[in-house]
Amino acid sequence: MNIYNYKKTVNGGTAKEIDMLSEVSSGGMGFTGLLTIVFITLKLIGTITWSWWWVLCPLWAGFAIGLGFLVIIGVIALFAGGIALFAGEIAGIIYWLTES
Repeated sequence: MNIYNYKKTVNGGTAKEIDMLSEVSSGGMGFTGLLTIVFITLKLIGTITWSWWWVLCPLWAGFAIGLGFLVIIGVIALFAGGIALFAGEIAGIIYWLTES
């Protein structure tokens, strides 16, 4: 919920001014947190016989996916840098050939 302050302006009208003291609330527990609690509960009551790595998978899977994206971006950046370096070398050779 936002908090609004109303004030009179010079011409007699009102201007709505948004106060920066707006209420901030989180959405509570996310899907992965709830799934982790469900998996832990099922493991502790013996319904599932998974390894603890799989029970706690919702906690580390998001980190693993993010890390995978960073690795892919890094590989693309290295590849693009190699292409730029190669293009610079070609441009230098062409410049050397045309100057002769």
